[in-house]
Amino acid sequence: MPSLVADMTVDVGLGVPLSGLRADPPCEPPRGILIALHGGGARARYWHHPADLSASLLEIGARLGWQVIALDRPGYGASMALRSRRLRVADQVPAVVEVANSAVRDVGTTVPVVLVGHSMGALLAIEAAAAGSPALAGISVSGVPLAFTREQQQQIMSADASGQTTRHSRRFAASIGDWFGPGDRWEAVLAYRSELFTTTPSGEMPDVLEAPDRMPLLLSSIRSAVQFAASGHERTTAPGPVVLEIARQNLTASCSIDAFLVAGAGHNLSLGRDARAYHLRVLAFAESVLAAT
Repeated sequence: MPSLVADMTVDVGLGVPLSGLRADPPCEPPRGILIALHGGGARARYWHHPADLSASLLEIGARLGWQVIALDRPGYGASMALRSRRLRVADQVPAVVEVANSAVRDVGTTVPVVLVGHSMGALLAIEAAAAGSPALAGISVSGVPLAFTREQQQQIMSADASGQTTRHSRRFAASIGDWFGPGDRWEAVLAYRSELFTTTPSGEMPDVLEAPDRMPLLLSSIRSAVQFAASGHERTTAPGPVVLEIARQNLTASCSIDAFLVAGAGHNLSLGRDARAYHLRVLAFAESVLAAT
């Protein structure tokens, strides 16, 4: 079966285009739009599983009738020149909202837009939802750094963010298992690491350190639907159950909440053995948002 995924660029007024991947339903206008936002040091390809296309969020979403756009966030891909501006996550919100508005205009009719964010991309999705943009009907987030262990906090504070990209201390260098979970879940992905990952713009690093203080306040102000996933083998933030409990305690204004733990997965949910099941749950959440609108 041929892939539905193609390269794309979009102009959002930043002086350089944003790049990414897009998948459209094969036989009908889209019923809704998913905009997927990768984490720090990743690429848009994060959402298009290189070792198992049946686990790709773009392929699954398009075949279920959704247009799926996986962006290279500002400072990544075609817009790497923006790294010199040291953009914070909040600075990226207008660009994402413009992508959403542009996609709806192209469809030609009003359809719901759901942001799907991982890690730093999840912080961006939360910032956008808290801003109350009418273009967004819901967000689905994972890998959100709502809490850190003492060692993890030391690791973040030791990072060198003086240049355009972040450099981490060797003493605190994370292992492959920290990002992917149990070994049998990531070996097939490693051959594609250059397509999936890159360096992290240094402008984003303060957002990581401030997330445990800032994100709960933002979560409490979100009124749209929220799906919140945490990993059972999380090693880059506090354990998944701890993060999940913080999220539940603060999502007090949301019209709909789906909070759950993916027990067998590591931080990078969309690249592990559980990726297809996780993405199907994201699509089920999107369907609930569509039904509500």
